[in-house]
Amino acid sequence: MHYIASIGNEEHRIDIEKKDGNLFAIIVGGKKYDVDVVHSEHSLYSLILNGKSYEVDIDAKDGICNILIKGEHYVINVINEKKKGLWIKSREHTVEGKQSVTTEMPGKVVKILAQKGHEVKLNQGLIVVEAMKMENELKSPKNGKVIEINIREGEIVESGTTLMVIE
Repeated sequence: MHYIASIGNEEHRIDIEKKDGNLFAIIVGGKKYDVDVVHSEHSLYSLILNGKSYEVDIDAKDGICNILIKGEHYVINVINEKKKGLWIKSREHTVEGKQSVTTEMPGKVVKILAQKGHEVKLNQGLIVVEAMKMENELKSPKNGKVIEINIREGEIVESGTTLMVIE
């Protein structure tokens, strides 16, 4: 997955690749880090980076991550590159026709918030998917009607899977 992380006025591209178990390859500014991540409780995570262990408190909601590590607090705005591109395009013109709601990374469908036949609004929450031990709410790309639901709660989905279609 490719992300853009903004801290203040600085933007950084971050690439995350899931490896075996709890291992991830994370590339920031061209530098690769192998990170072992374990979710210990609520918003606490244990990270092993370059042989050093860190306890990190991560509270993420709607693309805003509040991170507390070693007594330092960081607020980071995170958006994946595809969504950033879609956001820019949506500013340029209105989305018309059928739009698929897809997942950006493998995960488990935790909750379906809209049912077939329901009218939905732009950016309304549709589906909650747990990926990398974090819950992500997928939102409607347009005002419209749910015409197709291709998943069930509890189902494991792969990256790029079409979960729902809005018309």
